[in-house]
Amino acid sequence: MLFFLSILKNVLEHKIKNRIIEKGVPDNLVTSILKTTSGVGKQLNIKWFSILFGAGIGLFIVDHALPLGIHSLAIMAVSISISFLGYFFYLQKSGK
Repeated sequence: MLFFLSILKNVLEHKIKNRIIEKGVPDNLVTSILKTTSGVGKQLNIKWFSILFGAGIGLFIVDHALPLGIHSLAIMAVSISISFLGYFFYLQKSGK
């Protein structure tokens, strides 16, 4: 839920910023409103996307590897850990 709320927040902030720029608001007010964040929100969104994507792929594989058993848990663990590994490589590439 927080993932979708943060995406919605980012979209709405982008629209507000565009409208502020279009209206011609004074520079000092624009700089105080348009302060850039450290990018933590974007990283949080990407982290949750990778976790949910890995879980989805794991569930897809488990569905095709019936009957359910201990191997299903192993498949889920491996798919989620691979998604965390992908997120780790993303953080390494972005330099944070």
